[in-house]
Amino acid sequence: MSLCDVGLSDFDFRDCEPLPRSPERRSSPKRSIRKAKRRVHFVDDDRCYLSKEDCEPTVTATNKLVHLQAAFKSKLLDTYEEARRGHLSSDVGARSLGIDKAYKHTAKCCLYSDGSSDSSGEASDSGSDSSRKRAIWRKQNHPARLHADLWFNETGEMNDGPVCRCCWKARQRGVAHQVFAGEKPIEPCDPLSNNRNRLHYYKVCVSPDINLTKEYSTTKIRFQGREYTFDGYGILCHSEIPATIPDRLMIRWNIEYKLTLEKEPFPKYYTVEDCQLFWQYFFVDLLELYDVNLLAPGNSSGCPVFHVIPRFVIKRSDDSIELMPMSAVLEHLLNSCEPIFDTSKPMSVNMWNSLVANLKGQLVTNPFKRPSSLRLDQLDRNSFDRTTIGYPYPIMVHFGVRPGVMTYNGNPEYQKEYRKFVKYCRLVGMKPSLSAEDRNKLTEWKENLKIMKEKVNTTRDVTVELSSKGFYRTGLYSDMVQHGLKLIVMFHHIRFHMSLRVLEERLQYTFSDRSLLELALTHPSYRPNYATNADHIRNTLSNCGLRRPQYGRKRIQSRQNRKRGIQKLMEVMSQMGILTTIHLYYMFSELDEGGLATFRSTLVQNSHLAVLARRLGLDEFMLYVHGPDLCHEEDLKHAMANAFEALLGALFLDGGIAVTDKVYGCTLFPKEEDEDLHWIWFNPPMHPLQAEEPNGDRHLVEGIEILRNLSEFEDKIGIKFTHIRLLARAFTRKSVGYNYLTLGHNQRMEFLGDTVLQLITSEYLYKYFPTHQEGHLSLLRSCLVSNKTQAVICDDIGITRYVNPPVPILANSCHDLRTKDKADLVESFLGALFVDKGLDYCKLFCQLCFFPRLKHFILNQQWSDPKTRLQQSCIALRDPNGGEPEIPQYKIVSVEGPTNTRVYKVAVYFRNNRLAVGYGQSIKDAEIDAAETALQTKADMLPKILRREASKASKSQDDAHSDVEKQNKEHCASQRRLC
Repeated sequence: MSLCDVGLSDFDFRDCEPLPRSPERRSSPKRSIRKAKRRVHFVDDDRCYLSKEDCEPTVTATNKLVHLQAAFKSKLLDTYEEARRGHLSSDVGARSLGIDKAYKHTAKCCLYSDGSSDSSGEASDSGSDSSRKRAIWRKQNHPARLHADLWFNETGEMNDGPVCRCCWKARQRGVAHQVFAGEKPIEPCDPLSNNRNRLHYYKVCVSPDINLTKEYSTTKIRFQGREYTFDGYGILCHSEIPATIPDRLMIRWNIEYKLTLEKEPFPKYYTVEDCQLFWQYFFVDLLELYDVNLLAPGNSSGCPVFHVIPRFVIKRSDDSIELMPMSAVLEHLLNSCEPIFDTSKPMSVNMWNSLVANLKGQLVTNPFKRPSSLRLDQLDRNSFDRTTIGYPYPIMVHFGVRPGVMTYNGNPEYQKEYRKFVKYCRLVGMKPSLSAEDRNKLTEWKENLKIMKEKVNTTRDVTVELSSKGFYRTGLYSDMVQHGLKLIVMFHHIRFHMSLRVLEERLQYTFSDRSLLELALTHPSYRPNYATNADHIRNTLSNCGLRRPQYGRKRIQSRQNRKRGIQKLMEVMSQMGILTTIHLYYMFSELDEGGLATFRSTLVQNSHLAVLARRLGLDEFMLYVHGPDLCHEEDLKHAMANAFEALLGALFLDGGIAVTDKVYGCTLFPKEEDEDLHWIWFNPPMHPLQAEEPNGDRHLVEGIEILRNLSEFEDKIGIKFTHIRLLARAFTRKSVGYNYLTLGHNQRMEFLGDTVLQLITSEYLYKYFPTHQEGHLSLLRSCLVSNKTQAVICDDIGITRYVNPPVPILANSCHDLRTKDKADLVESFLGALFVDKGLDYCKLFCQLCFFPRLKHFILNQQWSDPKTRLQQSCIALRDPNGGEPEIPQYKIVSVEGPTNTRVYKVAVYFRNNRLAVGYGQSIKDAEIDAAETALQTKADMLPKILRREASKASKSQDDAHSDVEKQNKEHCASQRRLC
């Protein structure tokens, strides 16, 4: 016989899928590094590069290239350096007027704050608004500012103040401060060589190609009579990137981009000096990405972690490509640096049209202005700058976007008022009907918001008109900017994953799926869309990016917020509970479940987990927003505790329970600190029943009636216990005294089985609902492991017939148990099954008995008990004006019957009105019955939102019944055809 013979049919298992494959059998995750799809040919430039005879792939610079580099540095880089020195003196003059008060670091930070962190945080909040206004005023009145509506970047500064308010000590560690564990100073490369023997080359691929290039935004360079088109960037690394690095997913303009690496043949015609000159000119001087630091800590004079090569290619007919040498790129940039408009040359209509066509969408630059570069969208021939002496210069037009701090959306007062308005609308919408007072208040609120908008008479879109005097062409377009900003994200991604090798060494385990480790270290506040100063990226996109990017669906943006980070793994995976419970269960065989729960709560509390996280140094790898969220020690400790718990969940998903147990034990009791405790933790004693009969106790079945009855139960479920006395103990209730057969009752096994059930259910839901939020998964899990569900399973497989009952129940021949008692029997059975057979047998049992019932809960949408649903509906009726919400009150009306068969009568009240009355054998059961009755009889009081959910549930049920009827009709039709 099997489980199907004791109450379950094939219909119950129609939607039952097998459990996810174990980590050992899972398919390998997608890697970010792939092989090149096309053959690459390198265009030779003998004028600038010389191949070494003894080493064919290695090239060195010729004198012509050295002169070209010197001219590039003198004409371009030195000009910007001179301009920066002038800007620095202007900043010093502005701050000498007292504006530097905006930069006072008033907030304590992170791990190094003292006990006065709360008071310092209040002081920071009180002065933040004035500090923000002073910072904005300073930028608006900068003497080198190009235009009032164009914003520029400064090192370590956002648009409204400093990007980091951390103390010096806190800035020396953490990914948020661009400090990656394991990075060491790199010896400088040979600047006049391609350093083939110490560099590794990868191409950065971006998909999809939406918003990467458009008409009038594609950079092309003519070389040797042919035109080469920009095709992204290649990066040179000093160490090989690990093959386990996952793809980098990012969302911009509501479009999900995937950044990957492609292994291509090593480029030949370039030198490290070429790469350095290009980086300094394009990313630093033009785009003003001052906060991007590619140097390792303490490496002021060494080599950066990456070198960048812009790829300009020609596609051949055989689908291969030709890669242009770097010397041609430098020469193009040098020759393109000419004034936009030459007043000394007359210009015909055709020449003017050709000039406009060439300049449209091109980046133009003025080194002595802030910002130094912008995208030229239009050159107006009919409008001229009349303030210049001599021939007038035409007007340039740029269509940009103001930063949020300059619009009403960036006004803190407007944001606060708008949030209150949205909350009020949501609460009012739950009422059955709107009163005249509510309508008047909504109208008044809308008018106030409208007035606040009008006070800030600025919109996001802005049209900027500037004189073309002093501006120079660059020969570059927005496609290089779009690719370049995504390259910054990829740099951060690579450096982060290379630093994770340090964490893997500490864990003594290498992840096969690095994305799980990254997910475990990602705080819910983190957004991976910029990887540097967010305002710098926004300003650069507005000034130099595409004029009109294409936007995707908002659903993509919301999907990114699901299944992200620490909260997901921590809430769903129950690793801490299962590991501590198993070890405590075996180590303290005489301790009751109360003592085990006390010890477990001590081991899993946040203060202890933060100590374990500190021992691993998780704060060096955590990804979180660089703001006030984790600004104080207690907040950071709480986040570190969550990260440690999520790390164990990632270890379980990647390597299984054995790997997780090893890492947790080594962190809890390191061998080098206390070898005895380490040995005790990893070598717990056997269960007392197993220790008495190491080879099994089935030889006792024939002589003991209780064991003979249990063998019948084994035949029904299809599982033969090696130690059948474990099964007997699982079915022995607490009221039975100590006996030599079971050596105790089932309370300890119930404690163990509850944890095992939580683990198996969490793993199943996490893998089969990958897009659900942790809150939804927790609701599904609570439905599956509830007492009602377990009581039904207990009846289905007939556990109650094999319980070792107390003497009073034997005398009455009554086997009727409470719901809680039946649930305890199922949990204790799982505990016995785990001790005797292991986790795989428990998974199979849950797959057959628990998971097929999941569809029932989803169709009926009964996520919680009636008391919770009634309380939620009452809270939804709270006063929109504020105050504490009213909740239902339960009062015992009467108690009837003798002690062993009492019936409680409980009434539920809301706002001093009786809603319903319930009955039950316990106070809790009576309260649940009263709440259920109130939900059914007082449906007119429920908010609209709950009534809509009820209608959806009924619709889902109707659809499910119609599907079943349709299947039955099809089955009958097929039977008739067979006949």
